[in-house]
Amino acid sequence: MSFLKGSVTGSGFRGKGGELGEEGADLSAAVAQLAKHSFHRPVVLGKGEDKYPQFGWCGGGHLNDDGFAEEKVVRGPFLSFAVLVTKRKIPADEVQARAAQELEAAALGRPIRPQDRRDAVRIARDAMAAEAEGTGRYLVRKMTPVVYDSERRHLWLHTSSHAVADGVAALWNVTFGGELVPIDLAHYLGDGSAPSGAIPEWLSEAEAPNGWGNLFAREVVRTAADETIPLDRSFDWPSEDAVVKLIPRRTLTMRCPLGVKGLDRFDHELPYKVPELADALREGKMPTTLGLDLVSPGSDGPVPFALTPHRLAVSGARLPKGAAKGKEEAQLERLEAVRSFFDTIDGAAVSYARKHLD
Repeated sequence: MSFLKGSVTGSGFRGKGGELGEEGADLSAAVAQLAKHSFHRPVVLGKGEDKYPQFGWCGGGHLNDDGFAEEKVVRGPFLSFAVLVTKRKIPADEVQARAAQELEAAALGRPIRPQDRRDAVRIARDAMAAEAEGTGRYLVRKMTPVVYDSERRHLWLHTSSHAVADGVAALWNVTFGGELVPIDLAHYLGDGSAPSGAIPEWLSEAEAPNGWGNLFAREVVRTAADETIPLDRSFDWPSEDAVVKLIPRRTLTMRCPLGVKGLDRFDHELPYKVPELADALREGKMPTTLGLDLVSPGSDGPVPFALTPHRLAVSGARLPKGAAKGKEEAQLERLEAVRSFFDTIDGAAVSYARKHLD
């Protein structure tokens, strides 16, 4: 799937410095740079002498798509393309089979020790890696869609993988200069804006402001669970004179921020109705994954998705179909809808954090 169709999954980054980190960037020149740093001339991020993984841009149509024509990549203020990641992955079953043969050859009737098994696995893996070096065997390629919004200088990456995000950041630096900064609560709030109290165990000290994302998600859950609030008990956020509703649905994972009391997972159409949730809230646990329905005024229906609050990352967001008929118009309308969706989620979390900082 990509940002142009299907469900939306991923997180946002902001370009800082470099050719695309300033206002009024030349998209024609940017397309030329993408072609220059395609998967035919990848960036190698392997450790030591390892030649993998490799990262390079591709057109986004398929794994071998090296076409970067402007009429294909540019949609209004957006660039729609992909990153191709190539890595070596030797199948574990084949390593075990080769290791078993090594053991049989080395045992010669004597008892096999645990160290012998470890040595056999290491020898088998090294031998298969050496064979792969010359033949190109055991290579796995995966394409991840990317969208760049030149007006906001935001990049959306259609994955939640930290390894892919790090690789894209390195490739971005080689291609355009500058850096990619994650769009999270730390990005919006700046330094010195961390919540009071202990830093949740899943955050580093530098990421401490992102704890507001977990507190925001906790407030969404607490509001829904409060039976003194009538009707749907949604978390309402005023947005441009309208009210956006966030309603917990389907799944909820609550985790102790100090790593002392473990985690609770609730799989239920309305998780805030599960009796055990009250205990989790009383113990101070915070949501680390939260299923939500986004209800906007004038929309045809709710947009279901899952949120990782400390990263403002989403998955499985099923956006409504647009009304545009032509292919290019429909794609531009879709990308504008993706932008609006991310803006709404980010805005709700930032609004909550700033309200409690003031």
